[in-house]
Amino acid sequence: MSGETFLLFESAPGLLLLRVKQWDAVAQDTEAVQEACADAQRFKQLISSEAFYPFADAAEALETLMGVASGIVPPSMQKFLELHMPEAARSGGASRKKKHVSGEHADCALGVCDAALGKALSELGYKVIYSPSMLELHRGVRMHLRALAKPLRTLPLAKFQVGLGHSYSRELMQVDPRKQDKPIMQSVALIDSLDKTINSFSMKLKEWYGWHFPELIKIVTDTEAYCKAVLIIKQKEEFDEQENGQKLLEAVGNSEEVAAEVLTSIKHSMGQEISEEDFANIERFAQQLLRLCEQRKALQEYLSGKMDVVSPNLKAVVGEVLGARLISHAGALVSLAKYPASTIQILGAEKALFRALKARSGRTPKYGLLFHSSFIGRVQQQKHRGRMSRYLASKCALAARIDAFSEEAERPSGNVQRSHIFGDKLRDQLEERLRYLADGIVPRKNLDVMREAAAEESSQEDLSSSSAGYDFREARTEMNTLSAEARVEQVRAGAMSCATTHNVHRILFCLGSQASAVAAEDTRGVVGGGGTPILNGTGQLTNSR
Repeated sequence: MSGETFLLFESAPGLLLLRVKQWDAVAQDTEAVQEACADAQRFKQLISSEAFYPFADAAEALETLMGVASGIVPPSMQKFLELHMPEAARSGGASRKKKHVSGEHADCALGVCDAALGKALSELGYKVIYSPSMLELHRGVRMHLRALAKPLRTLPLAKFQVGLGHSYSRELMQVDPRKQDKPIMQSVALIDSLDKTINSFSMKLKEWYGWHFPELIKIVTDTEAYCKAVLIIKQKEEFDEQENGQKLLEAVGNSEEVAAEVLTSIKHSMGQEISEEDFANIERFAQQLLRLCEQRKALQEYLSGKMDVVSPNLKAVVGEVLGARLISHAGALVSLAKYPASTIQILGAEKALFRALKARSGRTPKYGLLFHSSFIGRVQQQKHRGRMSRYLASKCALAARIDAFSEEAERPSGNVQRSHIFGDKLRDQLEERLRYLADGIVPRKNLDVMREAAAEESSQEDLSSSSAGYDFREARTEMNTLSAEARVEQVRAGAMSCATTHNVHRILFCLGSQASAVAAEDTRGVVGGGGTPILNGTGQLTNSR
């Protein structure tokens, strides 16, 4: 036999290392392994137990399982293999440097049943085997686990497996702050569905009740107010102004003019009479429609709160509904943040884009979902809408990057506290661009606005790292006292305090740059978008255009 082959088996109670006998013969005949798995005595002739590592507690078992599932070698597994595997089992590292490795351990290998784990072990220097025959051996070990490992014969394996399975499932399903954009996507989809349902039901109710009181349709246009008015007026012949006049006024939004017009129309209505049975059905339908309106309003508030947690800056730029639609169309906030501004500009207009490209007409769409933004509708001249759309898309891209990649501050309650200062400043820039397109008033430079936003955020009392005792104002002063060359070196080497480095990274990334690239050899190669400030070779913030 040219060398030894070992098998690593992960179980709920612990890690088991087994020795495979005559692997050269076993590896060539998978069917023989399958037949041996059916008989415990025959299978014990193929494989024997070498070592067992029991987990100290459920937490260690869960940590090991999570690591194996992620393709990472847990520390406990690494120590276990270093202790019980022969030194020559490592094909790399120190053992590879040895010129002479003799004996039965000259060519040792380790069999695994997971390809990702095998790749991680091979990076540590182990010679790994992952093959159909090895998978069959793992299946046999699972079948005859008690017979192979004496420490497991008295343990309740079923309870271990059930407990670990529950813990693993809870760990996978726990709330991930970076995945809270999923409820946003579901909420905006439900809002769109409710809007269609409410619109359809509203038309049916107005058509139905319009036979009795047709004048009410033109007087009360809001759906929710119309439903409340129907439930208060009921049959207009029996309406008591003294008893229900105040309720009607509240139903129409405390508008005395509208209420007076409704009361006048009740007295001179041309509608026909309806029976009690007819109105009973109308009343139930109006109540159902009113509940849908209230549910839609509650869902809107929920979406607004979620956007404050997940993407407050994007919400400040385009609002919660349009921001949620952009996230939903991209698939995730991180995906939206990775999109360039040109892609965000035409999100939702893919069909028109491909149609223009196919026809080679050159008239590609100027906007998609962004058309519903108020900034596009407020542009006075049609020829400037494309320019405004491009500018709006670039600000949405910056806001999404800030929301997706900036560090988060945790409240004691566990909710995520996010700042929207940069979003407010980006919205101010959009307002200034509107004035520039309309009146020619030159807006402020992007660099000045971003510096102002960074200064405001650093001066807030509830900064993300304030609970750790970091003084960002002092760190900012420390940063400004350095020379340009020293500033670049400090950021690149990460030699400053955590607070200062965090503050610099926050400012850089909020300007559209990638903070990780600061430590690169050339700090000038990071540009976020049109007119985006960058860190130049002298360590100062400049404008890319």
